[in-house]
Amino acid sequence: MKKIWTFTLGLLVFPLIMFAQTAGSLDQTFSSDGIIDLQIDGYASGFNRLKLQSDGKILATGFKMDSSVFYPYATMARFNEDGSFDTSFGTDGIYVAPFWAIGFDFHIMADNKILTILDVAYSNQIGIMRLLPNGVPDSTFGINGVSGEYLSLYSPRPIQSDIQPDGKILIYGYYYDYINAEDNGFIARMLPNGKIDSTFGGVGFVTMSAPNYTAGIFVQGGGLQPDGKIVIPGRYGTSNTNAQWFLARYMPNGDKDLSFGGDGVVLSDLGNDFWEGANTILLLPDGKIIAAGYAKKLPGYHFTMVRYLPDGTIDNTFGLGGKAQIAFDCCYSDIFDLQQQSDGKLVACGYSKDETTRQFFSLARFKPNGVVDQTFGDGGRVVLSFDHDSTGSVARSVAIQPDGRILSAGATTDSEGYDFSALVVRLNPGTVPTHSPQNLDFQLVTAPNPVPDENLFIAYTLPESSNVSISLYDLLGRKLSAAISNQPRPAGDNKEQLSLPSSLPSGQYLLKLETETGNQLVKIVKSAR
Repeated sequence: MKKIWTFTLGLLVFPLIMFAQTAGSLDQTFSSDGIIDLQIDGYASGFNRLKLQSDGKILATGFKMDSSVFYPYATMARFNEDGSFDTSFGTDGIYVAPFWAIGFDFHIMADNKILTILDVAYSNQIGIMRLLPNGVPDSTFGINGVSGEYLSLYSPRPIQSDIQPDGKILIYGYYYDYINAEDNGFIARMLPNGKIDSTFGGVGFVTMSAPNYTAGIFVQGGGLQPDGKIVIPGRYGTSNTNAQWFLARYMPNGDKDLSFGGDGVVLSDLGNDFWEGANTILLLPDGKIIAAGYAKKLPGYHFTMVRYLPDGTIDNTFGLGGKAQIAFDCCYSDIFDLQQQSDGKLVACGYSKDETTRQFFSLARFKPNGVVDQTFGDGGRVVLSFDHDSTGSVARSVAIQPDGRILSAGATTDSEGYDFSALVVRLNPGTVPTHSPQNLDFQLVTAPNPVPDENLFIAYTLPESSNVSISLYDLLGRKLSAAISNQPRPAGDNKEQLSLPSSLPSGQYLLKLETETGNQLVKIVKSAR
């Protein structure tokens, strides 16, 4: 199938080989040309979320659409590192649920089981499906691997989720509110067995509604801080008009965190309140929050990020006055996912449009300070089109491999709504490392362990002088803080004194030491004071 590599929305078209190893070029060692273009069982299909397993395999969840009845079936696919199907998973690499639903988000558990958050079609239910590592339903979870819970909300759509250290499941999304005829946001919390946790918000969920009945709060994402507080991005306004960026923070019990913005909510007018909003967030180790979505930037409305301080005020040291933006040719573009590379650069994915309103699979990369990374693609932008997407394409999810290569998943679309294709692409980060990081023994030791306070002493031995990074992770592999970032250290014995986050709850964590040649993980225990 013919693929077209375009920069600046097709005004310039170059042969792929010219960009064999440049940042943002398609990695042609992946699926022969850098692209997986898939219709599951011959049906219209799409991916909404992509993640990496610890062994390098690639998981993606989404749907296939039965065009005869136009009902979706939730799917999960697993690919090998080279883009081929992992035939040990499901049926020839794919699991298709036998019921109508769409997979929007998932988590790879510590035991390698896969927990998927489902939008159950034509229902007021939120579904949770658990698969065994080989891609078959886990019969010990719910009924045949599925648990469904009704919410007293009309057509709730769960888009993103988190798993707390205690195994409870937080789900973020939106529902339709008949009172004000607008979409409004919600947070729901489920127990580890998939049942509603009624201790959260008193009924198992909380909703976000505007202070008047002429506007809504549209939510597609959220995030869980290490201290258990929940951050929600969104759009506050009437449909797509009169909109502002919305950011709220909630306590672990579902109450608003009044220390955030004064009343738990921050509204940001980024220069034009006609059409702007945030879709996703990235929680940084220092407590800062990057929200990403769209806002005005001539021409049109385009990829936008805003960095907030922990108290909800805008961090004016980021980008231009706290706002980082990149414009595509015309006229609209939007960020749906955002991830941070090991060097701190920010990779965003979503869509962009041209003058004909055709939509393109689009990514951009920014430096850690919010300045556009001009070395990536064409002036910081990568735009892909496909010869069968008569209306366009969208990138829904992005993930960064340990070697820096960039994976992104989404779908093509078409004017009839039947010819979707699921997409996974892999891009080169620039100069591809000549080695892959290995698990090495740096003789890393920690003291004290358990750790009674924030002070941790470590010792390690380097075989050669190296740049060292030391980070803290939870047991689900989520990065919580970076104690040392890419700092030079001499060969031989080294000692460091680290400070753990003061808000870190008691429990088990992983400390990771990384150099250019390898890494080592050790488990630490934070004891109660």
